[in-house]
Amino acid sequence: MHPTRIGAATAAAALALGVFTNAQAEPRHDRGGTLVAQTTATHARVHSDRRPMGAGLYDRKADRTYISWMGKDSDAYFQDYDHGSGRWSTPVKIGSSFKDKHNYPVMVQADDGKLLVFHGAHNSPLRLATRAADGTWSDRSLGDVAPYHASYPMALKARNGDVYVFFRDTLKEDDTTQFVDDRPMQYLMSADDGVTWKSSGELTGHPYILGSEREDNMDEVYVAEMTEHNGRFHMLWTMAGGGKPDVHGHGTQIHDVFYAVFDPATRHFSTVAGEDLGTQLDQTEMLRKAIVWRSNRELLHGTGFTHSVQVMADGKPVIVFYDNQTGGRRAWLTAGRWNGRSWDFTRLTQEYGLLDSEKTGPHTLRVYTTRGSESGITAFTLDRGRHWRQAQYIWTDTKLQKGNVIEGGKDPVRMVAETNTGTQDQTVQTGNVYAVGEIR
Repeated sequence: MHPTRIGAATAAAALALGVFTNAQAEPRHDRGGTLVAQTTATHARVHSDRRPMGAGLYDRKADRTYISWMGKDSDAYFQDYDHGSGRWSTPVKIGSSFKDKHNYPVMVQADDGKLLVFHGAHNSPLRLATRAADGTWSDRSLGDVAPYHASYPMALKARNGDVYVFFRDTLKEDDTTQFVDDRPMQYLMSADDGVTWKSSGELTGHPYILGSEREDNMDEVYVAEMTEHNGRFHMLWTMAGGGKPDVHGHGTQIHDVFYAVFDPATRHFSTVAGEDLGTQLDQTEMLRKAIVWRSNRELLHGTGFTHSVQVMADGKPVIVFYDNQTGGRRAWLTAGRWNGRSWDFTRLTQEYGLLDSEKTGPHTLRVYTTRGSESGITAFTLDRGRHWRQAQYIWTDTKLQKGNVIEGGKDPVRMVAETNTGTQDQTVQTGNVYAVGEIR
């Protein structure tokens, strides 16, 4: 691949926000590396729209890694790895819901050791599967305490032990006067290890915490990923909707990339530069304060849905996202790095698609990717948000659909990867589940 040229016309909007640099991936494979994909469950998962967070976690006290995925009929499944014995448990079903590709599970561990697994949500109340200290599971609907029509749950724990689950709310399901693209963000918070919950509406007095009522009806919030760093939650999202005045549509257009920080100690948002934005982000603040990348509005899809955010040792975020600014056959995978004053952008590749990323050094990310219809994972090294080098190829027997790095994970389970099933039919359980990590 060759260094990219950015023409003045196509980059004008982006240059108002940041600066492009050039990048070139070294055309080589580092064969014989130590990263390996181990099959943990065969013919166990169905197609899902899982976002790259919350698939698993490492329990340091128990020295076990817990993972989850969506199996037949969109039910939630669980498996754990004992690092002492090197053995995987038998997968178990932990929760049931209706058939829908969005109903995937996400996991967080409460301070008392319980595992909280949110699942079964697509324009419907969240469900919560809980594993008690004795290992038994219970599954319940949160509709009685949070009658939202939720999708895309994202669970994080604050330093004081409060558990947050962020989700998108489909307003039209509860109010027919709303439009199909009225889909803001909400959250639930528990201060007692998941026993009771309060909504963001109760805690802030706002009807939503992240949303808009734009003239162009770009009012669907798609949060791609959230990550915790130094007690705060860093989040990256795009906006979708009808795209024009008097035009409403679900995902008709998708544009722009946004970034903000949520402080659970105050429940305030702030900009990447630290400016306080209060307890709610509306469209004005989004477009003036939180936007990172302006996409090409002449296209229907100026960006994608899968993006990644990490915060480096110097406290500055590095993001990896899809940039379709040039309207080519394939979108660019692009990196953005906050330099303390503005965003610097580097176009990385058009050949590979993003699974997820993880920090491997103070200024270095390992970016996991797939290539077209090929099987396997290709890892790249991204240093300081701009130096891009192809690293190791990791074998899998079929093409992957999803990958999810476990934050703070322990080898050999650094990432959960799931193979493509070839169909969105929720009764077809043909996908495999892999654990990706180093084998010593």
